[in-house]
Amino acid sequence: VAASTPHRLSDQVHVLGSDIRGRYITHALACREALPPVRFLTHRKDLQAFYGRAGNRLVLHNGDETIGTQRAILERVPRGSKHHLAPDTRLASVTNIGSTEEGGFISNLIVTVPAESVVRSIRSIVHRIQPTTTICLLQDGLGVMEAVNDACFRKEVEQPFYVLGHMSHVLGITQSQAFTVSEIKQGKLYLAAVGHDPGDADITYHPPIERNRGISHFLELMTTTPRLQAGGYTLQKFMEVKLRDTIALSVIEPLTVVLDCSFGELATNNYARQMIDQLLGEILGVVARMPEVKDSLDMRWMMLYGEMRRDVFRRLERLKDKKSRMRSATDRGFSSDIDFLNGYFVERGRELGIKCPVNESVIWMVKAKHQQSLAKIRKARLEQLKAQAGAGGNSGGGSGQQQQQAQQRQ
Repeated sequence: VAASTPHRLSDQVHVLGSDIRGRYITHALACREALPPVRFLTHRKDLQAFYGRAGNRLVLHNGDETIGTQRAILERVPRGSKHHLAPDTRLASVTNIGSTEEGGFISNLIVTVPAESVVRSIRSIVHRIQPTTTICLLQDGLGVMEAVNDACFRKEVEQPFYVLGHMSHVLGITQSQAFTVSEIKQGKLYLAAVGHDPGDADITYHPPIERNRGISHFLELMTTTPRLQAGGYTLQKFMEVKLRDTIALSVIEPLTVVLDCSFGELATNNYARQMIDQLLGEILGVVARMPEVKDSLDMRWMMLYGEMRRDVFRRLERLKDKKSRMRSATDRGFSSDIDFLNGYFVERGRELGIKCPVNESVIWMVKAKHQQSLAKIRKARLEQLKAQAGAGGNSGGGSGQQQQQAQQRQ
């Protein structure tokens, strides 16, 4: 009996996220003429009009170099799609050839929206995702994959393949141009294929998960895109890099919200520095027991010799004039990534029998601040509506009085 011929894998890539990382990755892939035009997914109605006015063009500034491309197709995905409530309505697929048509099956998906928005965003396209789909999660924080599976793919047979990502590129934005990104410093894109349970490092997959045809193909697409400087790494090596960044964010971002201060003020406040040490101590106690990095000499050195603490304060010094993303989001009434930063370590600690009371307290304080900001925003909007209604009533009343006076004069 002749062996069946493996079906062709798709080069079509969809990018979900119009943030700075999403724009950068979309631009890099769109500049590869050998690939189909990138499908750039967004939930925002206004971006379609903005993109049209920009000539359907993504622009990258790199020093004196300006590179534009029109090989990115913006596709709007409505939020709250009816399909997220009905997983059985997923598109039928006999192969894993990704569709190049709008609304079609997705073969390779890169998600760059903030961690707290990932579940909501994927729910809106869950009917387009198959078990053969490869999803690359590329945002701050950890534990996003578990949240997606819990909300959208509870049955293991329905779960797609996952690749975790971390970018070290330094990127900037141009305020007046929505589809422009600046590359301030080129970095690396770290990619790691994971099994269904990344927390169980003792599981060995045969063949290794990164040798899966779909994942291998996705990694090839990314690593052969020169500007991304992408590479495939073991889970341990990836976690060494990712944990360093996630730990630092978990220590400094929430405290800017709780203390309502800048990074610079945080670094010079003696009591804030003590809080940093308490948060960091609990987190490192959890990391020391995590199976993913139990054999990592780099992590052991970082924890035993105070390198992580030095890294946190170096970051504070570097960011002293920058805005805290979490503080900005909370002040504007948006949810933060706290559940995927401190919340991740609290949850992992719970699994390992380690309590993290200081981190738990900070989580509740950040959420309380968010609720407080929402209440203020709603109150301000209500007062604004009342003022507008009052102005309209007075205007109408004044008009009526003027008509009566005119009739009396007649």
